[in-house]
Amino acid sequence: MRLTTSCDYKASFDMESANSPIYLQGTSSLGYSRKNYRFILIDNNGQEYFHEMFPNNALPESTYTCKCDYVDSSMSCNVTLCKIANDTLYGRGFTVAQRDNPMRRTSTYGHAIELVNIVDNVEISLGAYTIIIDRYAEKSMGYSKSEYPNILVLEGVIYSLC
Repeated sequence: MRLTTSCDYKASFDMESANSPIYLQGTSSLGYSRKNYRFILIDNNGQEYFHEMFPNNALPESTYTCKCDYVDSSMSCNVTLCKIANDTLYGRGFTVAQRDNPMRRTSTYGHAIELVNIVDNVEISLGAYTIIIDRYAEKSMGYSKSEYPNILVLEGVIYSLC
């Protein structure tokens, strides 16, 4: 699988899927024909590989999510709003983890990509996606229980009646 971006720092990122597991991501979106994907980068020695996907905006991570804007482009808007909240509203010293490392974020970060699957040297475009830091990214979000044993991470679930 190749993640192709238009960013200056990386024309493409090649990921050997034989080493790196790729999972379907989401709950309500699992029924859509185009899926969200979570992947974990694993090197040839079976160790997590930390890649700096977003230089100067997030720490290197091994887990990323590709969100498909299948129904609407809300993920692109969400990432933009998260960037504004992290960079202006909260700043870089809002949480304990951020005070220890200002590169940690209070929200996710990402940008648009074209997701391309290569099978037998044939490129198949899966379309436009938003690649983001996974919400459980310990390094960027500061969720490490070994580093912060008293951390309490809550995740809310909202069910719609519509």
